[in-house]
Amino acid sequence: MDAPIFPGFTLTADGVWVSSQYEDIGYSDGKDVEKYLNDVFDNVDNLSCDSDELVSYIKDWSSEYHLSIDRPNVIKPFNFNKDSRVLEVGAGCGSITRYLAENYREVVSVEGSYARACLARKRCKDLNNVHIIVAPFQHVHFDDLFDLIVCIGVFEYAGSFVSGADPYDELMKYFHGMLNQDGKLFVAIENQYGLKYFSSSAEDHSGNMFEGIESYTRKGTNARTFGYNKLKEYVSRYFVNQRFYYPYPDYKLCRC
Repeated sequence: MDAPIFPGFTLTADGVWVSSQYEDIGYSDGKDVEKYLNDVFDNVDNLSCDSDELVSYIKDWSSEYHLSIDRPNVIKPFNFNKDSRVLEVGAGCGSITRYLAENYREVVSVEGSYARACLARKRCKDLNNVHIIVAPFQHVHFDDLFDLIVCIGVFEYAGSFVSGADPYDELMKYFHGMLNQDGKLFVAIENQYGLKYFSSSAEDHSGNMFEGIESYTRKGTNARTFGYNKLKEYVSRYFVNQRFYYPYPDYKLCRC
């Protein structure tokens, strides 16, 4: 596939496209984690989404999250058209990016952290149908619309990096504007009222007990998740047809 040209972006030596408006969002699992992943991606032969070689390098939660073969399970059961042009919002370190590139015609992934974008590019270094863009994606617009938008583990952070009176509404509106008429949006997010939170698990984003159940009345974090009713309200403003699924135990490492 011929490499596209993204106006207003510069292709770096790391193989990622950087926007002239780029400002790093500052999101990171830590430099030690990113260095470890970089070393792993440099030294393994099999970077595929079902690589047992990558699994052998899992040593803690961070490495499991980025290297586990269970990560793509959240989207695997869905029969989206394999000829789709896909926009991934939030490439992270490339786990889902890799799966999308292996299974769909073309993938454009937007990531707000340069370091993580470079890791996503390295995870997909042997695939030429994936393009990594580093930019504040709210300000990125494409001439060609997409058949599928994938937003996994990102919507809950809209309050931190999307401007507007209601960042979550702005994000849904953005998704709607980037899709073809028959396009599909796939969003994965924690359940605000998930059973684990009633069973004394700390809230995933703040680390505080019962914070989501108590409707985020405490201060100190812009990340939050939603229950069925509120998420449906946001989705319904722009998408007529919706379906909700409940992966077990959650979307991060669910079991098919």
